[in-house]
Amino acid sequence: MRPLDPNALISLGLGISILFVIWKAIDASVAKRRANLDLIKQAIERGQQLDETTVRMLLGRAAPRDQRKDLTLYGTIWVAIGVGVSMFALVAFGTSNRTIVGAGVLLASIGVGLLAASRVVDRPSVDEK
Repeated sequence: MRPLDPNALISLGLGISILFVIWKAIDASVAKRRANLDLIKQAIERGQQLDETTVRMLLGRAAPRDQRKDLTLYGTIWVAIGVGVSMFALVAFGTSNRTIVGAGVLLASIGVGLLAASRVVDRPSVDEK
């Protein structure tokens, strides 16, 4: 059996790290939602009156969000991450590891798509704010 390429191990480690961060972010979001639902359930069991704004706030639906701002923010973040990953790969490995550079370009492309979507989405009307 031949030894593994160090660049392949680094790519594998980077991929596993990214998957772990995504998994923990989703897990934290689910845990927060579950805690809010438990709080609502306990309040109902004790006979407390909950107004609609409190329930909406606990469920994460306090107010409609501006999708344009969200898409612009997330698009900018993804482009920055993609450029950063590509620059890291080029500085650390030169042109020998094109896999990580390609992953960075893919991430930046996702960001460009989100930025393009932010231009297409309608602005919220005065009534929605």
